[in-house]
Amino acid sequence: MDILACVPGCLEEFWRSLQPAFDSCRVDAVSDELRGKGALVASKTMEFSNHLRWFPGNGFGREDSRQIRYITEAFYSVEPVFTVLSAIALQWVGGKTPSITTAGEACAGSGTRPWFHGRIAFADSYYGPDVGYYGNDNHPLYRAFAMWPVYMTKIAADLAQTPFTNEYKRAIAEVDAKAEELAGQIPIPARERNYAIEHPRLIDCLNQCLIRSSEVVVLTCALRRMFIRAENIARRKHLSVHC
Repeated sequence: MDILACVPGCLEEFWRSLQPAFDSCRVDAVSDELRGKGALVASKTMEFSNHLRWFPGNGFGREDSRQIRYITEAFYSVEPVFTVLSAIALQWVGGKTPSITTAGEACAGSGTRPWFHGRIAFADSYYGPDVGYYGNDNHPLYRAFAMWPVYMTKIAADLAQTPFTNEYKRAIAEVDAKAEELAGQIPIPARERNYAIEHPRLIDCLNQCLIRSSEVVVLTCALRRMFIRAENIARRKHLSVHC
């Protein structure tokens, strides 16, 4: 939503148009559906190693583990809402054009890597004179994980493994496509101004925001699934020792 806020009047009109869908809980409903889609594709395509077992040998204490687990759970819960909002905003301002790179196109080429892979150091956001928001590399999830640079490196290393990387790309593309499909189910009045014409880079920025948000959905779903499995394994071992 930072992107729309950089265009005078755009965010205000967007929220006014979207208010009925929020009041009817329609946005929450489709966000829940997108979360389910993310969990499904992550379970079918991605398998992280046991990070709970990795933590102790790499200087992570119990509190570190709890905080990382909490961050994962929080973004697993809230990010699908922002993904849906990004897709709605993208369609509302004018939709995609053939010149705009979709998530599938962005992830299809062998030379193109998902956003997280290789992005360990994040530059500050740049607010320019046009749209005002170009390529924000500071997604809140990664800023939260930046408290543990070694752990960010661990995640990036896992994602870099073949065929993990290819499955990760496909999962992002599936979530992106699902978000656009669900966004199309939300009735929203047409905009009063043609913001895409007034600000030529607006659609491109919104599209990149959607791709990155889709990636966060996939990543948090995969991490959450791994943590739950690791916790269940640890619990069973504990019970077997004390029985």
